[in-house]
Amino acid sequence: MIPIIVLIKVNIQYSFRCSSTKLCVHLQTVSGIFVLLAILYAIFIFIPGIAVTVRRLHDISKSGFWILINFVPLVGSVILFVFTLIDSDHENIYGPNPKFE
Repeated sequence: MIPIIVLIKVNIQYSFRCSSTKLCVHLQTVSGIFVLLAILYAIFIFIPGIAVTVRRLHDISKSGFWILINFVPLVGSVILFVFTLIDSDHENIYGPNPKFE
């Protein structure tokens, strides 16, 4: 996601031909704020996303390390997606299923 943000920033800075330096400074400031907000958003979404996926893996009696299967090209993300679709057991080594309590 960060390379996309950098490309957007570069595109905003160099696609406009500014007639005045005041306009160029304003566009750079706005693009800098946009990039900062996008990076903060990515950080605040990334960590809870990992936590939810690990919790879902625990619901189906899989270790949280199964999330690392995402690093296998093409099939890794498909396997993890299938794991998230599997229905939970009533009881597993991580505790009771909250859906059945």
